[in-house]
Amino acid sequence: MNKKKAIVFDFDGTLANSFPLVTKEITEAIALFRKEPLTDEEARTIYGPTEEGIILKLIKDEGLAKESFLRYLDLYNKNHDEMLPDFIPGIRELLEELNCKNIPIYLLTGRSKESTMITLTKFNAFKYFKAIYTGGLYGEVKEELLNELASIHHFNKEDLVYIGDSLHDVPQCRRANVDIISVSYANTDSYEKLEEISKGNVAKTVEELKAKLFRIL
Repeated sequence: MNKKKAIVFDFDGTLANSFPLVTKEITEAIALFRKEPLTDEEARTIYGPTEEGIILKLIKDEGLAKESFLRYLDLYNKNHDEMLPDFIPGIRELLEELNCKNIPIYLLTGRSKESTMITLTKFNAFKYFKAIYTGGLYGEVKEELLNELASIHHFNKEDLVYIGDSLHDVPQCRRANVDIISVSYANTDSYEKLEEISKGNVAKTVEELKAKLFRIL
């Protein structure tokens, strides 16, 4: 992997263990239309669109999905402090160290802009990121967003490294010609699959991620 000039972070499962909160509040938001709870595994398989897009997949009606998404945001905000008080341990320190070294950091997530703004406000975390890119209503858009980021901020693709936890992140980064370091510390069950498709470039702990990053900066 070549030396890098900027880092692009995913959010869910990479900077914060937010899946339990998101899954719980999507389940609550659509309870009138779907009686069975949304499992963590099911949530992971339908991730890709924003939360509004996920809700639309589950309800199938645009008007009801919009109404349920607004309820989701209210619940997400209400229960955030209890269920998602801060970044994964060690992440804030890593972000601060990267900032001190003047390494540009970008946030690129499949999450909705609305919920991302809620969390970054509660975490007092806008200061860490040069720019923030959020997801698409109908599916995965990280490949397109990486291309947009490189163009807007005048980076060559080889200057960037993406940090993400999803199996889907790997092919999207490859199509965008952006290197990726996968992480499995928030979902240890994904380690073997990530190892297989990431060709060993997986960090199992935040400390391991830090070591991998500083070797390429």
